[in-house]
This record gives sequence, C-alpha cells and structure tokens, in this order.
Amino acid sequence: MALFGGFAGIVAYSRTDKGGTAIPGVAIATALMPPLCTAGYGLANLDPKFFFGALYLFFLNSIFISLATVVTVRYLKYPKKVFVDPRKERRVKWYITLFVVITIIPSIFMAYRVAMRSYFTTNAVTFIAENFDFENTRVISRHIEYHPGDTSIIDLTLFGDPIDEELISVLRRRMANYGLKNTRLVINQRDGEGVGLDDWRTELLTTSLRSDIMEELFDRNEERISRQQEQIRSLQENLNQYVLLDQLSGEVFREINVQYPEVDGFSLGRMVYHKGEGFPRDTLVTALVTLSDDAFGRRETFERWLKVRLNKEEIRYVYFQQ
Repeated sequence: MALFGGFAGIVAYSRTDKGGTAIPGVAIATALMPPLCTAGYGLANLDPKFFFGALYLFFLNSIFISLATVVTVRYLKYPKKVFVDPRKERRVKWYITLFVVITIIPSIFMAYRVAMRSYFTTNAVTFIAENFDFENTRVISRHIEYHPGDTSIIDLTLFGDPIDEELISVLRRRMANYGLKNTRLVINQRDGEGVGLDDWRTELLTTSLRSDIMEELFDRNEERISRQQEQIRSLQENLNQYVLLDQLSGEVFREINVQYPEVDGFSLGRMVYHKGEGFPRDTLVTALVTLSDDAFGRRETFERWLKVRLNKEEIRYVYFQQ
C-alpha cells in the first residue's frame, strides 16, 4: 500500500499541471496515519507492544514511499543533488543504507513468520476437514497452536462414538502428508463404555449447543423485528395520510367559505371502493359536499379547483342537496 501510494504521489507531484496535494495526501492517510494513530493509542495506554510495533510500521511505510519516489525520480531523470564534499556524500549514503537495512530485515523475518503460521493453519484445517468426517462422531471443538522451532499442537474434542487407538495412529501418520511435521495431535473423547461424558466435556458440549440455539433465536428475532418494523412503517404512512386529510379538511373548508359560499358542508376522507367480482378494490380520496339548491351548476368549477388545491387527480365526489 505504501509503495503504490508513493508511486501515485510522486507521479502526481511531477506533472506540470499539479493537481494540489490531494493524491500525496491519500498516500499519507492510507499508509502513515493508521500506524501513527495506533502508536498514539499504545502510548496513551502505556502499551510498549502497540507503540513500538506501530512506530516500526510507520518507518517501514515511509521507506517504501521513499523507494517509490526514488525509482520514479531516477526514471524521469531528475537532476541529482551534488555534494561538494565527497566524504559527506558517502557518509549520507551509508546512513541511508544502514537505516533501510535495519528497518527492512525485521519485516522480512516477521513476514516469513506470518506466512508460515498461515500455511500451518491452512494445512491443519484441511487435515481436520478431510480426516475427521465420521458418521457417528463429530468434532465439536478445535484448538490450533503454531510454535515455530518447537512442537505445534492440534487439539480436538470429539463427541459421539469414540475412535480407537489404531485409527488415531493412522491419522497421526497422515499428518506428514499435509505438511504437519513436528506437530502433536491431541484427541479428547469419551473413554471406555460409559454412557456419559466427563464433566468438562459435558460443559463444553452444553456451551456449544447453547451458543447454536442462541444464534438461531437471535436470527429469528432479527427477522421478526424487521417484519414488525416494516409493518409499523406501513401503518405509520397510512396514518399520516389520514391525519393529513383531517388537517386539510378544515383548511380547505375555510377557503371554500370564501370562494364558494353556496357550499354548506364539506368533508374529506379515504374510502375503499369495490367495483365488483374480479376487480381489485381501490382506495380513493372522497369529498362529501353539501350544496344549496341553486349551486349544482358550479360543480365542475368546484371540482377543478379542489383537484388543484389538493394536488390529486382522482377524487370521488358525493353531493348532497340541502
């Protein structure tokens, strides 16, 4: 990340139309700020492992950013800095080389350790998956410990029909085929012909089953809560529509009193209409209007005005004559 961030930064900075410091800033934010923040956390909590580990990562990323910059600058043939004193130039180069070597060598060692640990863990998981698939026996717990230069451990707890020592010996011989040399296989299972498990194994099994049950209940609760929230949201939307119509009914009636004094009564609501067998029901805004005897000729004008006022194209009208 630091290497490619350094390339992006120097390429952006070397262009004739420099686009500001946005791209170099991204390189700093992704490669340098996280280890500095971690170092600050370690310092605040007086944790030397966090502090020195993060500080080391900061210096390592700085070197790779500098490496990308040097390679790009050499490729673009920028003029080199000239030292008047050759001895000072050699001393500066020696200091830089020493700092780079001291910084990079531990990273190579740690990368090797991480790769070997990942390789061992992958092989161990593959070995367990391919060799402990029994019909009446199940692996309910596994613990993998990698110890470089020492004996690593694969600790398994089985539940079900116990496997015999001969099969365990065959399994231990197979470990070499999975790159698991210098590894000890520990198998915990039910002893003899007893019908029960040891107390600690019973507790382990109970804990595992309880965890599975709790996880299943949690998933069901999450699904049920999601459905309930969706229902509440839908009901709230419907309620808001009814409340809005109640508010509009009073406001519109006050305006009607000014523009259409012949309207003696007015009400708004939402009603469900059934058109007959095979037709879907429809919910429409319905206006109940009471008119005086001589006002039926202005119904069309009143209906056009009400559509514009309510901003609704479909309104059902029910007229009453006073």
